[in-house]
Amino acid sequence: MAIYIRIEKSNENEEFAEYGFGRENDISGRLRVCKNSGEIDLLVSAIDSNPDFVYRRAARKVYLHWKAGDFPDHTCWAA
Repeated sequence: MAIYIRIEKSNENEEFAEYGFGRENDISGRLRVCKNSGEIDLLVSAIDSNPDFVYRRAARKVYLHWKAGDFPDHTCWAA
């Protein structure tokens, strides 16, 4: 079974970037990454049968982008 988590930037300023995330077209979760530290905070859980699974994968992908100094408008996690 393929898993696709869509991640889209919804807001950005000098301190933070916020992203919506969820499976396929259901972008119901929100997280925020601190541009200085890379700390990621869950703002809203995704509406999903396993919301922690979806959040952890979206957060990991955003963290990897942060580590590379990148804050893309959209990205994804797929397996």
